[in-house]
Amino acid sequence: MYSGFANPEGTARFASRFPRQTAAGFFRQAQGLTVSSLGIGTYLGNPDDATDSSYAASVSRAVRGGINFIDTSLNYRNQRSEISAGAALHGLFDSGTAKRDEIVVATKAG
Repeated sequence: MYSGFANPEGTARFASRFPRQTAAGFFRQAQGLTVSSLGIGTYLGNPDDATDSSYAASVSRAVRGGINFIDTSLNYRNQRSEISAGAALHGLFDSGTAKRDEIVVATKAG
């Protein structure tokens, strides 16, 4: 498990790796964080392994493409959305592609 949370230094570091998007105004400031204008949500889909795999791949691809805002919830797909997003982030953090302090995760409790 990765502890911590997004912070101003980490989110600015993330955005700096995407100079073209930054120059185009893709990132914005929100509560002191540098956040992508687009995020990825994990709401819809069947509660099955195929959808889990698709969500994990989509979250990973989104982060690799410059998105650092992920929306999920304990209630989405019987907790499977949070698990799938978490698996994708775990892989990204383990590979060094992203760090925990660079990614904003918005989640809601049931």
